[in-house]
Amino acid sequence: MTTNAQQTYLNYLNKNKKRPISLAHFLKNEGLDSTEFYKQYSSTIELEQAIFAQLLAQTIEQLHADGDVYFKYSVREKLLALLFTLINNFNANKNFVQTVYKKTLFAKLAEKESVLNEFKKDYLTYTNLLIEEGKQTQEIAKRLVLSSYYKHVLWTDFLFILNFWLRDKSQDNEKTDLAIEKSINFTADLLGKTPVDSGFELLKFMVFKR
Repeated sequence: MTTNAQQTYLNYLNKNKKRPISLAHFLKNEGLDSTEFYKQYSSTIELEQAIFAQLLAQTIEQLHADGDVYFKYSVREKLLALLFTLINNFNANKNFVQTVYKKTLFAKLAEKESVLNEFKKDYLTYTNLLIEEGKQTQEIAKRLVLSSYYKHVLWTDFLFILNFWLRDKSQDNEKTDLAIEKSINFTADLLGKTPVDSGFELLKFMVFKR
């Protein structure tokens, strides 16, 4: 649920297209109670982190609200739905994403990544659930060492899509939709069972059968 401070900050960025010069200036200018604010956030970065995390929570809530359809999807389809819906929610808050994330593209990596800290934790947790589901349905191959890196592959997918979307000038972000489709389909194929996996299973069978 978006807090009053979060919504006020979103409105501020929509209006000014830039971060406030200071947190004190923002609180005073927007008439927010500083005591109440500091009970939830200790800095502007923490507020921005919370907004990004809320956008993901909102996305997952929307997907689950359509549970009769969503829960019947394959894991590939769930990953596609996740990114399509997430980018749609980013579109609705584009000034925020552009101001907070895009303008830190050339900043220090630590600063750039920090605004996504909470979002990343929640994203990895959720996509890991989909990965485990995929292993159970055999849509995703169980590989001894490589399996632990699957969620990081999906995180790389997300960063690619995010940066692509920020640069996309096509009508209704049509190219971003294509990028999501091609990227997730490639990753799903990569994580799925391949002839190499089948060959490895055959080799194990032949070795341990003796």
